[in-house]
Amino acid sequence: MSGDVSVVNEQELVQRAMQRDASAFEELVRLYYPRIRQLTYRMTRNADDSAEVTQDIFVKVYTGLPNFKGGSSFYTWLYRIAVNHTLNFLKKRQKIGAGIIMI
Repeated sequence: MSGDVSVVNEQELVQRAMQRDASAFEELVRLYYPRIRQLTYRMTRNADDSAEVTQDIFVKVYTGLPNFKGGSSFYTWLYRIAVNHTLNFLKKRQKIGAGIIMI
């Protein structure tokens, strides 16, 4: 969990974001974007890919907010999505790079 936000504040932001409060979601992005960007950069080892994947992750998180059940912290949920999405990105890139394009 980020040292920048308390658990109560995170929960409040998540609840508001789940109700489609754009400012609450923007705040969550502001808080967690650097950590997720660093994670995706470590995994992709490419700044452009990292930027693209990180943006896709936050879009996925926004659309998936109704599925967040709160059994873990928001960051734990976000982190899992980030890792899985980045792994899928890398697998897809590897298949395309090898000339195996799966449809």
